[in-house]
Amino acid sequence: MSTSRLVALVFLATSAGLTLRAQYAGSWLEFAGFVTGIVGVYLVANESIWNWPVGIVNVSIYAVFFYLGKFPADAGLQIFFLILSILGWWSWLKGGTDQTELSVSTLAPRSWGFILAAWVIGTAICYPVAKGLEGKWPFWDSFLTIGSVLAQVLVNKKKLENWLLWIAVNTCYVPIFFYRGWYMSAVLYFIFWCLAIAGFVNWRRTLLSKA
Repeated sequence: MSTSRLVALVFLATSAGLTLRAQYAGSWLEFAGFVTGIVGVYLVANESIWNWPVGIVNVSIYAVFFYLGKFPADAGLQIFFLILSILGWWSWLKGGTDQTELSVSTLAPRSWGFILAAWVIGTAICYPVAKGLEGKWPFWDSFLTIGSVLAQVLVNKKKLENWLLWIAVNTCYVPIFFYRGWYMSAVLYFIFWCLAIAGFVNWRRTLLSKA
C-alpha cells in the first residue's frame, strides 16, 4: 500500500468532509466519522493492519452520533464493533496457523445458511429492543445492525464474503441516511459501498494469487 496514496486519500476525505459539512450544516462529530470511516475502510480493503486503530476511533465517534440521533440499535452496534475491532486486530496478527498472520479465505457453502438464519433471528430479537427504546425505523435499524455485525465477524476472520454483506447493508443505509437528512453520512456510506466492491476485488485477487 502506497503511503503517498494514503496521504492523498486523507487529504481528499478531509476536503470532501469540510465541503459537505459546510453545505449541509453537518456536525463536527459527523465530519470526524466521515474522515476516519473512509480511511478505515480503505485500509481494510488493502489488508492493512492499521485499519483496526482507525476503526476503533471511527466506531467510538459513531456510537455517540447514533445515540444522539435516536438510533439506539446502531449506537449499541458501535460498542459491539469496538469489541470486535480489538478482537479483529489480534485475529489478523495471530489468527493464522501457529499464531501467524491471518490470510484471506472463503466461506464453506453451508455457512450461508447459518448466516441467513442468524440474520433473521437476530433481527427478530433486536426489533422489540429498538422499538422499546423509541428508536426510529426499528425494523431497519435492527435488520441493518445484525447484518453489520455478521459482516464484521467475517472481516475479523478475513473471509472474502464479508464484502458481499457490506455491499448489501450499505445499499440500504445510503437512502435511509439521505431521508434522515444525514447527507454527510449518506455520502460516506456510498463511498463505503464503492470501497466494498474494491475490497472484494482486491481480496479475491490476493486469494487467487495464493491458490
